[in-house]
Amino acid sequence: VEMEPAYFSPENQPDRLQSLKAPKDELYVPVVEDMLWHRISERYVGKVIPETGLCVSVVGDLISYSNSVVRGGDGSSWTTVTFDVVVLRPAVHERIRAKILRQTEKGIYLSVELFDNIFVPSHQLLQPSVFNAATGVWNLQITEEHPTTGETIVTGVNEYITHDEVLVAVTDVDVRAAVDHVGAGSSSAGGASTDVMTIYGTFSDTGLGPCAWYE
Repeated sequence: VEMEPAYFSPENQPDRLQSLKAPKDELYVPVVEDMLWHRISERYVGKVIPETGLCVSVVGDLISYSNSVVRGGDGSSWTTVTFDVVVLRPAVHERIRAKILRQTEKGIYLSVELFDNIFVPSHQLLQPSVFNAATGVWNLQITEEHPTTGETIVTGVNEYITHDEVLVAVTDVDVRAAVDHVGAGSSSAGGASTDVMTIYGTFSDTGLGPCAWYE
């Protein structure tokens, strides 16, 4: 973990602490563990850790940390830290309650509170589903057999409505392998942007799809 010189600067303390009328030994002064915990949370929480999953939170106290080493000419210190995290990486067949984010001819993208790259490809929608290019919306066709001719006829449609709640079953989770993040930009510090992880899902099972259809 890298900690810039600003973390150790006296000017980094909030001004309000200087104005408190309390004994100096009672004022809170961040210790190394606090600064490391803050830096780790800043670096990992809300980002995808390659080969692991989306980091949701850092759990409890730090397990251990090494002596710090100053590298380069900017005065930053580097510390090896061992810690526990909670990650989002659902298992295959696990069911997730999500919301429809957007729709394309390739399928439907879903989102949960912390993650917005859940994809249900067109062949995993309830069938027969047809994409309406004019409205940009998928429709599940309601069909029945014509009593005379025996042909299948469409008697109605159910729309997949953007922002509606759905229940989706996970078919695969793709988390890219670790890469060299040094100098790769702000989105890849520590972990990476959420683009490095995609959750694939299906509506093709009992009780799956838009929740409103089953109410």
